[in-house]
Amino acid sequence: MTTTFHSRICYLFTALMIALTFAAMPWDMQIARYFLKNDVPSLLRASLTLSEIVAHGVGTIIILVAVALLVPGGYRLTPRLGLAAFGAGLTANLGKMSVIRLRPEMINKKMTVGDTFIGWFPILEEGGLAIDRSMKSFPSGHTASAVGLTVILACFFPRGRWLFLTLGVFAAMQRVEVDAHFLSDTCAGAAIGFLIAGLCLDQRLPLPKLFSRWERPVLESLRAHEENFTLENDTLKESTESGTDHQQAA
Repeated sequence: MTTTFHSRICYLFTALMIALTFAAMPWDMQIARYFLKNDVPSLLRASLTLSEIVAHGVGTIIILVAVALLVPGGYRLTPRLGLAAFGAGLTANLGKMSVIRLRPEMINKKMTVGDTFIGWFPILEEGGLAIDRSMKSFPSGHTASAVGLTVILACFFPRGRWLFLTLGVFAAMQRVEVDAHFLSDTCAGAAIGFLIAGLCLDQRLPLPKLFSRWERPVLESLRAHEENFTLENDTLKESTESGTDHQQAA
C-alpha cells in the first residue's frame, strides 16, 4: 500500500500540477470573470459545497475521527492522514506569505493576470504577517489540504479511491466557483498536496517507515477483509451462474 512506488506517482503529479499552474494562467481571468457573472446549476453547486469537507480543517478532523472509530484499529492510520492534510495546508500558507495575489472577487474589467500579483515575500516586510485575506489567493490552501488527505485515503482504502479523488477535484473546483481562487491557484495547491502526500508515503524517508510499522496490523487486517470479500463475491457469482445454467438445461 504505502510504497515508494506510490510516492513516485505523487511526485509525477506534482510536476504535472506545476506545469498546469503556468498553463492555466492565461485562462485565469476569463474563468474568474465567468464565475463572477454566472451561477452554476444548483445541484452542482451543492455537490461542490459538500466536497469542502475534505478541504476544511474541521472536516478533516471529522474524517480522522470517523476513521479512528469505524475502522478496527483505525487510530493507527490517523497520524499519516493528519500529517498529509495539515502539512499540505500549512505549506500552502507559507506560499501565501511569499506571494501577494488578489483573489478573483477583487479584480476589475481592466486587470490582466500580471496585475493580480502585487507583491513578493511580504513576510520580510514590516507587518508582513498581517496581510489581508483578499491578497492571499496563491496558492490554494484548501486544495492542498484536500489533495493531501484524499490521496492518502485512496491509498488506505483503494476500493473507494475514485470517490476520494473525485472529492479532491470537486474541492478544488469549489474554490474557483466561489471566487476564492483562480484556476492556477488550485493547480499550485494541488501540486503542494501531491508533494506532501508523496513525502508521507516515501519509504526512503524515516517517518513514513515509522508510519508503516505502526499501521501494519490494521492494513493487514483490511487486506484480509478485502480478500475475503472478493472470494465471497466470486463464490456467489459462480453459484448464481451455476443455478442459471441448471435452469436453462431444465
